[in-house]
Amino acid sequence: MAAPPLRIVFSLMHAGYLRHYAEPLRILVERGHEVHLSIGQPDKDPVDRLLVERLLALDGRVTVRYGPTRSYLDGWRRIAWLVRGLTDLVRFANARYDGAPALRERVHAKVVGRVQASRMDPLSKRVVARAAARLAGAPSAEQVERYRAALIRVEQAIPPSSHLRPADEAP
Repeated sequence: MAAPPLRIVFSLMHAGYLRHYAEPLRILVERGHEVHLSIGQPDKDPVDRLLVERLLALDGRVTVRYGPTRSYLDGWRRIAWLVRGLTDLVRFANARYDGAPALRERVHAKVVGRVQASRMDPLSKRVVARAAARLAGAPSAEQVERYRAALIRVEQAIPPSSHLRPADEAP
């Protein structure tokens, strides 16, 4: 007896990742499964939309939904990215990742590189770079927890995008 078809939700940061996953997703659809793509960011490249359209053409068993994004003019967008980048760095500063320094180094380089390329004022850039350097080093468990708790409080203070509404609120 054949297994019943699955309903699969596949989440991607942007459609460009379909370059790697389109074929396995196509095979799943051919085997009778339904695939829903949840794509977080608008297409980075015009070819990305073509990748989505090819999957949508498969027998009606593929659906796509793009997530809401903040406007580039929304001042919270950059703050949210920074807080989330530092939160990733805090995660990899945990002692359980001591055997995987490449993870910590990669996130550190990403955060510092993005901050240096930003329009952030020079003092703020130095403050963030210093915090990132501390986290990329070997902070104590107590320091990691202090940073984690502070970043959670900042994350909670960031208002949701105006594109998001509670389910009981009319659009």
